[in-house]
Amino acid sequence: MQRIGAVAAGAALAFCLGGCSTIDVATDYLPGTSFSAYKTFDFLPEQGLKNPFLRERAESAVTRELTAKGLTRVASGAALLVAMHGRFDTRTEIDTAGFGYRSRWGYWGAAGVHTTVREVPVGTLIVDLVDGDRRELVWQGRASAVVSRGGTPESRQERIDEAMAELFAKFPPAS
Repeated sequence: MQRIGAVAAGAALAFCLGGCSTIDVATDYLPGTSFSAYKTFDFLPEQGLKNPFLRERAESAVTRELTAKGLTRVASGAALLVAMHGRFDTRTEIDTAGFGYRSRWGYWGAAGVHTTVREVPVGTLIVDLVDGDRRELVWQGRASAVVSRGGTPESRQERIDEAMAELFAKFPPAS
């Protein structure tokens, strides 16, 4: 059963973070880390993104962001190692709408409330930056959004690019 859940999560994330929804990002880092000392990076081979399309899109976006920050991707001996993980959850959304009219002195007409409850799929992409020498986590970012099941491969890449741009907007942190 766990295997089916992992496959479903990978497939859902493969459709990428939702098209028109906002992206929720959060970052954290190890205080005292001198991020200016990191000049190179590479991706860890074993990661939590099993879907090859999602992994390639995410690697491309992270590479673009780290390169724009002055880091260089190298094949070996990287100062920073990048690990990416995906997670799929659902979020309960409750919408309540009132309709009709009433008077405070009595009943004047129809009035009512309609409530809709639905489970919305949410995909989360987590990026870990690990010190290559010490093998210690030094920075972590998380981007979450409603998962969209439609779109083209290009629109999926654009959405991941947007999420990673927001995630790395304040990288490196002031230490």
